[in-house]
Amino acid sequence: KKYIKEKSMKKLLFLIMMIVAGNAFTAGTQANEDMAIKRALQSRLNSFFFTIVNEGIRDNERNLEKEAYSKLFKKDYIISNSLKREIVEKYAREISRITADETKLKFDVKQIDYLSNGEAEVVYDIKSKSLKSVPDMLEVDDETERRILERAKMTESELEAIMKERGNEPAKRNYYNVAIEERINMYEKEAKKVTDEEVILQDLPALMVKVDGKWESENLEKALKGIKE
Repeated sequence: KKYIKEKSMKKLLFLIMMIVAGNAFTAGTQANEDMAIKRALQSRLNSFFFTIVNEGIRDNERNLEKEAYSKLFKKDYIISNSLKREIVEKYAREISRITADETKLKFDVKQIDYLSNGEAEVVYDIKSKSLKSVPDMLEVDDETERRILERAKMTESELEAIMKERGNEPAKRNYYNVAIEERINMYEKEAKKVTDEEVILQDLPALMVKVDGKWESENLEKALKGIKE
């Protein structure tokens, strides 16, 4: 009887171990599938939004250029159009680049429901850092202006004299290059401090299907219809 009891206990332990191992294998397999779905969806979404994001970057640059033309140059300063364009484009390009780098879209998968071994429904949010609180730095305080003059190696009276006379292109370019660099550095520093994210779009659906062993999104454009418009 003791032998039979020990044999029964060993069999029971063996069954428990098999169940635990089976559950662990299932959990591990699902975790791998979840990760594969997330990667496949994120890759497809990055591709889908690539054009939209680039269009947004170009629009942002155009808006920044308009603001820069109106705020960087005093009305009584005599500055050539070519130098203005050079300075404005440099400012807009760099600020727009930093903004794009700091506000990359994030696709947060919240839920995955498996309809079968080869089909799953996904719910996700689109998030991004918000830089609404970061000023464009076109208007700077007196301390920053003093720092710019110091780096440009000129006094305020020298600056006014240079800017109000025709010519002096090298000196004018030097001042504005320093002024733009200071503004760009200040903007980047403040942008990097921001950690808060905002949800741009919430609870978006996606249907994922397995094709030749790889997960792919199905009818993604249809599901996102209206975003490009």
